[in-house]
Amino acid sequence: MAEAASKQAISLTPNYLQSQADYQLSGIAEVLKTQLSETYTQGKSQSIHTRPPDGLECFQYLYESGVNQQQAIADLINARSFHDFDAADAFQSRYSEMPASKSSQLTLFKSLDKNMKLGGVYKKNEILRGLVECVRMLESDSSISKEDVDAAKALMQTIAELNDDKVPKSLAHLKVIEERLRDGAIGGERRDQITEKATMSEFISFAHLYITTQLQLYQISSADLAEDLKVVIKALPRGDRGFVEIGAGRAMTTVALKESNGEKMGLKGYATDKTPPKKKFGNVKVYSYEQKAVIKRYATDKPMVFIAAAIEEDMLKELCEFTKDFKKPFSLILLGDNFQKHLDKHSSNVSYFQLQIPSYVSLQHPNGVHLLMFNQDQDTTAMKWVQSALPQYSQGEAVKVQSSTVKP
Repeated sequence: MAEAASKQAISLTPNYLQSQADYQLSGIAEVLKTQLSETYTQGKSQSIHTRPPDGLECFQYLYESGVNQQQAIADLINARSFHDFDAADAFQSRYSEMPASKSSQLTLFKSLDKNMKLGGVYKKNEILRGLVECVRMLESDSSISKEDVDAAKALMQTIAELNDDKVPKSLAHLKVIEERLRDGAIGGERRDQITEKATMSEFISFAHLYITTQLQLYQISSADLAEDLKVVIKALPRGDRGFVEIGAGRAMTTVALKESNGEKMGLKGYATDKTPPKKKFGNVKVYSYEQKAVIKRYATDKPMVFIAAAIEEDMLKELCEFTKDFKKPFSLILLGDNFQKHLDKHSSNVSYFQLQIPSYVSLQHPNGVHLLMFNQDQDTTAMKWVQSALPQYSQGEAVKVQSSTVKP
């Protein structure tokens, strides 16, 4: 009896849940999948499709047994709900009348370690089917412009390449999405369900969730971007020695640079991360180093340029604090959000400047590409360096807004 009670107690601890995650999630998923699918499909006519929309033939393999559009959309919505723990409260409220056995499983779902992200509940193909069918809904809606539909299809084609660990040649076709994100035309309060129509805002939200959770990519690099980055790296102080990517994750940016014949130009590169991913992008090795150790090693003995793609705010804050005492000069190319407040706070030892690189596209933080120069002398600011050595990347209104100089 005591042993049974002990086992029951152990089964509710976070450590046990973590170690038995797949088993636990599969049981919980069946309960919530069934409940939520009924919510989104009940009373709706069912549309079965045997081929994807025109232009998305690369996803034909998903349609071998036919795809129920309503079910595919329901799976897509539920996958985001599983990932978004705020939605757990909504589940609890919605299903408060559940039988006790199901309600207890729902409580178990809410108690899972937030870092698990529930990525294994929905399979990759289930989410992909929902994304493709979401594009079909956009295309069938006369209020959605052809430009938006084309952008949605282009994003899905890019996702197909990313699934195969291929670096896209260009992301220029996604500029319309980035521009609307920047202008605030896409975004705002999202719905957790699609009833009869989909919106571009919802589609981008779903696509971004797939890219970040299923593919574990937080910045999409292209071959065109790699060509621009090579020019910038080579022009920077000691850039001829190569680059090191910090907080690289799956190291897609390093892969793009290597595949663009960077090493044949004498531009050697390495990818590092505090916790290297289990699944690499391409064949590039990610070395296990936290960023301060990387800076110490490569900025002291063999100065190199550093790259960070979609760095987290706490990492940049830590880096700024660290460089106050480190004193050695180095440069960092930052893709994504530049967390300007931290850079301005440390303006005595870092200057930054926004590079106007048209090949850069972001679906998360449309803040662009910034050059950060740490611990340089007063005359070597990021702004002066770019205007002198990289004039082709110093044009545009945004540069003046996002610039800062070293204070005496």
